[in-house]
Amino acid sequence: MIKKYLKKVLLLTTLVTTSLYSTDYTFESNSLVGIEAGFNRVSSEMTNTRNDYNSYKDNLGSLGLKIGGQTRNYRIYLGARYFVDTNNKFDYISTYGAEGQYIFNIFSGTDFFLGVEGGIVNIKFQVKGENLSRTLSDPYFGGGVGISFDISDTSYFELGTKLLNIDAVNNNNHTSYQFNNIISTYMSIVIKYQMD
Repeated sequence: MIKKYLKKVLLLTTLVTTSLYSTDYTFESNSLVGIEAGFNRVSSEMTNTRNDYNSYKDNLGSLGLKIGGQTRNYRIYLGARYFVDTNNKFDYISTYGAEGQYIFNIFSGTDFFLGVEGGIVNIKFQVKGENLSRTLSDPYFGGGVGISFDISDTSYFELGTKLLNIDAVNNNNHTSYQFNNIISTYMSIVIKYQMD
């Protein structure tokens, strides 16, 4: 009984696959390598056992590298970002993750996109008056929108904004620091080349 069922599934799969391959489809895909620079706002808050409360909005720059692939309506990236802190509050903030975009062609050479992403955020910081370093390594997820403009057949320029939800907490020394989100505005230049 199971063998007959498996034979039917295999036969049906073979017929469907053969008919799809026999149809004349033009399916173009490209590999992508991009460099990204951004302006970011990190939201966090502090509470302690004395019921003190402070909220913070820290402005940071970021540099990133992303690699991926693109079809007609989709882009997928794997990327890493390093956040630059000019106020020396953070020892480092970095993110590593994956991003998917759905592309809407507006005009020739201009695309609008919606994206979702997720990954890991790593944060190390030291609070004034404490002689310890606090570290976090937690997942994040988020989404964004943007627009891209073709520079040439092999490159495009991208402008976008995204909201990353962190929800990471560090409890130490009777004081809790919670990081809520990162709002990013970024631009990137992406080189695309034909996959073999």
